[in-house]
Amino acid sequence: MTRSLIGLWVAGTLGVAGCGNASAGNARPEEGGQGSIGGASIPTRVDAAPEDPAFACLATAPDVRLVSGHHSAKYSASSARGRAFDARSADFVVRARWGTISVEGDRGDVGMCWAGGFVRSDKPWDASWADHKDLAGPTRNSAALSNDAHGMVVTGLHFFNVHDGVRTTNAFSWVVQEVWGEYVRDDCIENDHMRSGRVHDALFDGCYTGISTRPSEEDTESDGAGQVVELDSVLLRMQPMPYPYEWQERSGVIDVEGRPYQDHGIPYGHGNIFKLDNDRPDRNPHFRVRNSVFLVTHATTARKLDFPPEALVDVCEGNTIIWLGEGAYPGKLPTSKFPDCFTLLTGGQGTDFWAQKVRDWHDRHPGVGIQRKPASPGSLEFPKVFRD
Repeated sequence: MTRSLIGLWVAGTLGVAGCGNASAGNARPEEGGQGSIGGASIPTRVDAAPEDPAFACLATAPDVRLVSGHHSAKYSASSARGRAFDARSADFVVRARWGTISVEGDRGDVGMCWAGGFVRSDKPWDASWADHKDLAGPTRNSAALSNDAHGMVVTGLHFFNVHDGVRTTNAFSWVVQEVWGEYVRDDCIENDHMRSGRVHDALFDGCYTGISTRPSEEDTESDGAGQVVELDSVLLRMQPMPYPYEWQERSGVIDVEGRPYQDHGIPYGHGNIFKLDNDRPDRNPHFRVRNSVFLVTHATTARKLDFPPEALVDVCEGNTIIWLGEGAYPGKLPTSKFPDCFTLLTGGQGTDFWAQKVRDWHDRHPGVGIQRKPASPGSLEFPKVFRD
């Protein structure tokens, strides 16, 4: 696929050419959410890939607001029914509690779309899980984007080295699609209010926890009974991270060689692929899992590699598990109910398959993380060392 990238210059309210069928002459007002930086006199470069399906909502939304520039404080978007936010030329640094990007809305503000943007923290690569959780600090329980609006679509967002990726906060019928998450230090998707939603064509290339549907201990009211979470065409890689949750007290912690940790060097570990409410299993949502790929590189704790119990899985088809550890895959799978649910790949066959899938995802989404594409898509660097 040939990448056709168009550089568009906009200043203030001159707008930005949309994707798909959007006209280059359509003016887009500058969205000035809390924490926004920049003004009408500051030109912002927008690199757009019109063929990228991640930004299709910008062509059809009746109201498109431009979000541009650099943001180093919480960004609170102003909501309205059917509104879309074109954030392709915006980047955000985690500096606030909860959502770095916060989208709220009353029951009438349905059908919104957040398209594009890049969110990162400036914490070092070897920061601990507790450092990112930051319970007593200024970035307590942060997320790249927190959504509290019904029927909201989050698409084309790139997030790296953040605590949580996309968080749904009591939002119904949410959609997360065509996003790229890297080195996510807790939940790639947090849906702890257990509402129905869909994750589609997303690349999570390094998760501490895959998807969480487990409320906090203080939350006794959220109930996922009757709710369904769908994963369709998702690529999800579990990645051991430095100094995992309560690493001094828990099993399944490994060293840099992948062996059981022996109190020397940096400890590594990760959470669950599916983090469920095991204390009250009756209030978990149900799952539909289709055409998705899950990659696990190391044996940590077997139960963390479990898929939801069969009673909670309504559909399971066309999926692949890539297991790069020793022996048989240690997690429990719903294969009694769905014997053809998974294909298991190991070794070089598995790594080649993952690399091909990741390359294909980036080829199909040239506008997501447009200036930050990996030199070697699908590489399995461990540990992941980087400089800010």
